[in-house]
Amino acid sequence: MTLRTGDRIGDYEVIEELGAGGAATVYKVRNSISREVQVMKMLQPELASEAGFSERLLPELQVLATLDHPAIARFYTALRIQNQWAIIVELVEGATLEVLLKQGRIPPADGLDYVCQALSALSYAHRKGIIHRDLKPANMMRTPQGAIKLLDFGIAKTLTGGRHGRTGELTGSLDYVSPEQAMGASLDARSDLYSLGVCLYEIAAGVRPFHAESTLTEFKIRKDPPSPVEVDPSVPKALNAIILKALQKNPAKRFQTAEEFLAALARLISAERALPSSAGSEAPREEFRGPDGSAPLQAQSPPDRAAPSPRTDLATSPPPLKRRAGLYMTLAALLTTTLAGFVMYRILKPLQIAKQKPVSKPVEKSTPPVPRPLPPSLSLPSGDMVLVPGGRALLGQDRHPVFVAPFYIDRTVVTEGAYRAFCQETGHPLPAKSQKATDDLPVVNVTIDDALQFAKWANKRLPSAVEWEKAARGTDGRTYPWGNDLNFDLVNIPLDKAAKKSAKLAPASAYPSGASPYGALNMLGNVGQWVDAKVTVDLQEAKPHFTFLRPPLSSDDQFYEVRGGSYRNVPSDPSSLIWDFAPTPARERQRGVGFRCARDANR
Repeated sequence: MTLRTGDRIGDYEVIEELGAGGAATVYKVRNSISREVQVMKMLQPELASEAGFSERLLPELQVLATLDHPAIARFYTALRIQNQWAIIVELVEGATLEVLLKQGRIPPADGLDYVCQALSALSYAHRKGIIHRDLKPANMMRTPQGAIKLLDFGIAKTLTGGRHGRTGELTGSLDYVSPEQAMGASLDARSDLYSLGVCLYEIAAGVRPFHAESTLTEFKIRKDPPSPVEVDPSVPKALNAIILKALQKNPAKRFQTAEEFLAALARLISAERALPSSAGSEAPREEFRGPDGSAPLQAQSPPDRAAPSPRTDLATSPPPLKRRAGLYMTLAALLTTTLAGFVMYRILKPLQIAKQKPVSKPVEKSTPPVPRPLPPSLSLPSGDMVLVPGGRALLGQDRHPVFVAPFYIDRTVVTEGAYRAFCQETGHPLPAKSQKATDDLPVVNVTIDDALQFAKWANKRLPSAVEWEKAARGTDGRTYPWGNDLNFDLVNIPLDKAAKKSAKLAPASAYPSGASPYGALNMLGNVGQWVDAKVTVDLQEAKPHFTFLRPPLSSDDQFYEVRGGSYRNVPSDPSSLIWDFAPTPARERQRGVGFRCARDANR
């Protein structure tokens, strides 16, 4: 099926064709409901005709749908169109590292920044049991803000089933695949680390360690590559050793986890660290301690967590998302006596680890601009915002590390007054019972589409799940926004069923003593909050919880996370409010659900 500009496929309108490959033709499309521009990958029809392809594809896509990380391009959905499959994914603007490498050498500090961001994403995915399988510069997109997004996560396995081509060639580039992948052996996370090691070699030395092998026979006789320092004597010896360890043919001799790889780079950067931190970044701490001040937390692989059964009880509800990262991501080495210690990094610009080779064209020297400090708050008609500096966060029940770019978040949830102004200006209908509410109360009874339209009007957006949680609990993985001890005087949630009977919605600016580390109010309690994070649920399990919906719940319904709990529900476990969520139909309206907005810091 060939598509042209203006063609419609389901809820998607074709804007333009972006390119074509052996497995798919890629189009830029617009979702007619959300109006968001996305990417449609139309798989070749012969794939669908292969025996067992659909049975293999669907489980893989369901797994990919669970990935929610700022450095991973988001998978949205898939469509079956006649005899073809179409995969809808996030549109990421920018240039791939393949393009940047063709333009010349990537500055060492930038290159290490990109690799560290990729390792953060791999750490997250590997813990969920997901391997990329096709990691290479062409699948690493750098956004205009300097963030890295990994593309086509897991797609190589989905489309090929891990098989070799009919001519004995391996599907994918042999320049980057691991030896075990080339031989058709079973793979684990260390295969991705090998591929990333090849990318790091190319960034450091300016050339690939291997070139243009196309058959398995050639791969079997491949020799070890020359050391990067032999290619470019300016490559630091410590970086040279890191790259060579990543490229060990025997997986047991490589880095065993992304965290270990990241720790090695952190040690290298820490040794070169000499400049103050960039604007919008949080200062590193001397020691990476738990929220109770205990010894450094040990890295643990979180168990795969399926979405909780949909429920209207928001008490057990407390990051993809437009996942954004800033140009200046923080990196500081936090080393403990064991390799299992978590590592945070800070990339300090302009950090010069090695002398950069001169490019063919003379470059005019100029003084790099000094980044301006980001203001700690913004005063806007649609609602004041507070800065959440870039850096690490400890998220989830297991407090796994995630690196988050700086952003702003509303100090309070959106109020009736602000929402009323939006409706008056745009003609958008007011929610039920809004006319009787005072301007200082949170707006409720809104769908996620209502929230998205307000955010667009306000020149903002909804926060991702990662952003919401960092804004709520800071950098230390605290249990509640104010600390680790539960205090019902700091939050509007009922203590028990008796208290629920008299519970009322409080003004959006109430409970200031329960503010988050960044000054955001009522991140927990008062009203649950929509976030820009889709979630997959079992429809049959969901239907009994939403019998009141009209029309009834169907397979067309999309579910989003609602975070933070509300005044209407008694929490069975208050400590889960900050990391758990309630999967909620996008069209549902609840008296205890509102929203707050976010905004990119570097805009």
